[in-house]
Amino acid sequence: MNAPIFKNNAAYYFWALILSGLFFLTAYSFTYDQAIIRGFSDVVDYMAVAHAPNLSALTDLSLTHALHRLERWPLHFLMGMMSRSMDIDAWVLEKYCVIAAMGAGLLLVGSLHAGLWQKLALFALLIFSPYTFRQYYAVPGMLADCIFYVAILGLAVGMCGRRWPLMILALCCACFVRQTGILLLPIVAIYCVVEKVDLKKSIYVLALGLGSFLLSKFVSHLVFTPAPGSYVVMHTLGIFFWMADEPHWFDLVDFLGRYGLMLLSLSPILMLVNRLSRRDWMYIAFFFFLHTQPLMAGPAVSGSNVDRLAIYGLPFLALLLLGGSNQAKLVGLFIALIFVESLLPNFSILHGMAYPRIFFVSAVLLATVISLWIRGDRFGKLAL
Repeated sequence: MNAPIFKNNAAYYFWALILSGLFFLTAYSFTYDQAIIRGFSDVVDYMAVAHAPNLSALTDLSLTHALHRLERWPLHFLMGMMSRSMDIDAWVLEKYCVIAAMGAGLLLVGSLHAGLWQKLALFALLIFSPYTFRQYYAVPGMLADCIFYVAILGLAVGMCGRRWPLMILALCCACFVRQTGILLLPIVAIYCVVEKVDLKKSIYVLALGLGSFLLSKFVSHLVFTPAPGSYVVMHTLGIFFWMADEPHWFDLVDFLGRYGLMLLSLSPILMLVNRLSRRDWMYIAFFFFLHTQPLMAGPAVSGSNVDRLAIYGLPFLALLLLGGSNQAKLVGLFIALIFVESLLPNFSILHGMAYPRIFFVSAVLLATVISLWIRGDRFGKLAL
């Protein structure tokens, strides 16, 4: 009875490693200076923490660096300590950690009870999205974002199989490593209601997640010098401040255009999904719920980062593939389309090509047209 399961998993790990190899062969990684030039200013704050020789040296960073980024300090401080003890550059060490995080994602998907091609489709979607591991590998200083993404994957996998230890670990990790983890608490609460989870267990899990979030805030309060102002209001209601401050409407067009393009890049999912169950709609709602913070922050705060901030919920959406098609040819086409989309010139071997935006938009639109055509053809035949 266990032989088919073992054979299925062995085949999955073989092909998943092939896909991972394809990822690395076509990836492009920035140096620290290149990342700054490309606009990834977040890494300035993260690397300042990593290069701090001790906790005392962190105290006054809040006077010169953004506090909301400094609050993610434990992970980067740990990387700095390890880099000094191992005599390796912190930037390089964090790249190794991104690779390890991809490995964790591979194992999490492999633990799901699904067909071979369904798991491969899910894994390909998670690693080849141009807004996830492509960016994390290119800019390893964004390690906190990477760990947060993998933690959400762990939470989604845990929900799928009602694996409570995994759910608790993933929830606590997400809430500790990034403030956006607080949005996962209502998601878990809704899951508990829909799945009719025992009230005591629900409260216990939510309390642990909230405690992890509060612990992160508390240790940051102890470490850093209090800074004037509150970033919470701007990061949750920033769009209203932007609208009240003589806005440039082209900024809104660019903002919504980036968000819409991110959604279109996920259109190949339509090729594989079948009719949706109540649980599927719940996962879709979770996916979009995590968009609320970057959208409400608006063009002035989220700006050109709205796509990578809104993609965190992708693991929830990816669960739709578990009940989708398991046909090798269809999944192969799906992976091919996702892969072509992932060749966003900034983060792939196409780095430096002329007119990168035109190439990427064209690839996404072509994938969308093909996906809609195949979906219409599939369901047209089913109707007949």
